[in-house]
Amino acid sequence: MRQRPGATPVGIKCEIVKWVQNVKLYWLDYGKKIYIRCDASKMGCGAQLFQIGEDSFERTVSFISKTFTKTEQNWSTLEQELFAAVWSVKTWKSWLEGAHFHIQTDHKNILQLQKSVAPKVVRWRLAMQQFDYTITHVEGAGAKHAIADCISRLHGPQKQSTLSAAAMTTRAQSSAAKSLLEEEASKTGLNQSKTQVLETKTPVLESKTRVSRSKRSFGEVKQCRKKKPL
Repeated sequence: MRQRPGATPVGIKCEIVKWVQNVKLYWLDYGKKIYIRCDASKMGCGAQLFQIGEDSFERTVSFISKTFTKTEQNWSTLEQELFAAVWSVKTWKSWLEGAHFHIQTDHKNILQLQKSVAPKVVRWRLAMQQFDYTITHVEGAGAKHAIADCISRLHGPQKQSTLSAAAMTTRAQSSAAKSLLEEEASKTGLNQSKTQVLETKTPVLESKTRVSRSKRSFGEVKQCRKKKPL
């Protein structure tokens, strides 16, 4: 895989993955400074929430990573890097809200966040107004930022699942059966509508018969009155 300048070598990334899987996590201490180290690649983004202990060593609180959708993969590098920061802050919102924290990124253009007029960036900037944070640029080639760089590159292209011949046959049979059921249902619906039309016509005929009968009885009464002797 072709690497960007300053990217972490593949061998080191494998070691970092092993380290991330076995690293010890700590509780968040609000008496110490809070740091977020985030990075993005073409396939996803990742971030590390950590603090500096009294022994000057980093104490990781949490790791997160996300696979980009097809739409997100087409974003510019600035949008992807900025999204990594915004998404990580939103993910850790319950921990970060009300506390000051520092965001570390290797993309200098993020420092121009307040000057961008792109609608998407403006929405993200407004969403970040509820937090108290400082954005700091760090060198991406550094060994420490390689952790976030590695996490963002854990996601590869999504593999398309292949169906076996038996599964394809079953799916074809089910679709054919479904189409037959739909045809029968449509025919049944037409027959029912015709029956309803005939039923509606029958009362009309009955009413006409009753009218004719009433006329006939009225005529008979008339004739009886005429035949009555004076």
